[in-house]
Amino acid sequence: MAQANFEQEGIRALITGHSYVYSFEKYLQDLDRKTNSNLHSSKFCPNHLKVSNKIGSVFFSGQRGAHICPGSDKPYILPISLVNAIKPQVVVLDIGTNDIVSWFNPLHVATSIIHVAEHMRDNLGVRDIRICSVLARVAMRDMVKEDFLCRAYEVNGHLRELCLSAPCIFYHLHEGFWQTEDHQVLSVDSWSWDGIHPNLKSGRDKYVKCMRSALHNAAREIRIN
Repeated sequence: MAQANFEQEGIRALITGHSYVYSFEKYLQDLDRKTNSNLHSSKFCPNHLKVSNKIGSVFFSGQRGAHICPGSDKPYILPISLVNAIKPQVVVLDIGTNDIVSWFNPLHVATSIIHVAEHMRDNLGVRDIRICSVLARVAMRDMVKEDFLCRAYEVNGHLRELCLSAPCIFYHLHEGFWQTEDHQVLSVDSWSWDGIHPNLKSGRDKYVKCMRSALHNAAREIRIN
């Protein structure tokens, strides 16, 4: 697809991260059936997601099991070829829960997420990055639920603080999964059948709403030159 076509379409957005994004893309594919195979990604009509009419296209890059911290055995790989092809002005980044389960330090998880966002901003021309809060989970082999929640609170707290001093990088709370700004968790069983992913209907609906909100907030902040 030519660059000129992109410019006519309005804001280009990329949603990227771990398996939540992968599953979200597959869910929307099932609903929308519009696959852009040339870019190995999916592009959906913004009306389908009911996002701002300033958003012209939405692309996805989800990597199952991906970790953001350096040194993991399944690292998140920034989709450079996709970014160079579509040149998104907006990126929504949802990642970090796998790192918590792997016992990475919460501050290390948060700073690793920020570093990736800064690279997108400084070197790839992304003008607005929304970093999603990590979600709770209850299905883990080597960690009890209470330990995970404690670390998730810490990661989200660090992200919230770090984003305050990072231009063009914003913390995005997954509303509906966390009860309040104080991150009181709602029952994971209410939105997940496997204790990890938002894969019940209520979870999918909440996740769509959260992504829509992130895109809408970004669209309000940036201008197309």
